[in-house]
Amino acid sequence: CIELLEPSEINEREPTLLEKAYMMYPSLPVENVDVLIVDEMGKSHSGIGMDPLITGRGKETGREKGFFTRRLVVLRISPLSFGNATGVGHADIITKKLCDSIDFDATYRNVLSSGALERARVPLVAPTERDAILWAFESIGVVPEETRVVRVGSTSKLSEMEVSESLLETVTEKEGIEVLSGKGEMKFDSEGNIMTFE
Repeated sequence: CIELLEPSEINEREPTLLEKAYMMYPSLPVENVDVLIVDEMGKSHSGIGMDPLITGRGKETGREKGFFTRRLVVLRISPLSFGNATGVGHADIITKKLCDSIDFDATYRNVLSSGALERARVPLVAPTERDAILWAFESIGVVPEETRVVRVGSTSKLSEMEVSESLLETVTEKEGIEVLSGKGEMKFDSEGNIMTFE
């Protein structure tokens, strides 16, 4: 949508166009969860590692009410980020694998130039992906079966996601949502890595 405005029309028309732009923002099909799991963050997905419109963290979005998660768990960094982990500070828990992949020089240069130093703070570091997710559950004191969980591959690819059973009804009420597979448990391999999206 491209609309040209005369200077005299800007004050009257721009608020409507801004509201339309807000409605086009990417978002998750729920407003809040207990745990958001992001498989992969990085500069190849967002300038600040993870899209703040998806995570609800890291930038003023212009929305009166945005997405909220009690715990944000991030498992890996994109190889295309070459170790630049700008935005890692918005997570609550990361994995040792992610931490070991951070190029602190590149990350620090990035946040020093932006002035947003909090984006480079290192969160809790869990030994494995399984531990990172269990720590998130433990830290909020919610029974895992009742925990509202969403898992995405990255904040730039939302065509498929996993949701906990407690969210299934809410999510499937949304227009355009299709359930691709039935109920199942979160699975991990022998090294504690979560089974990745196909």
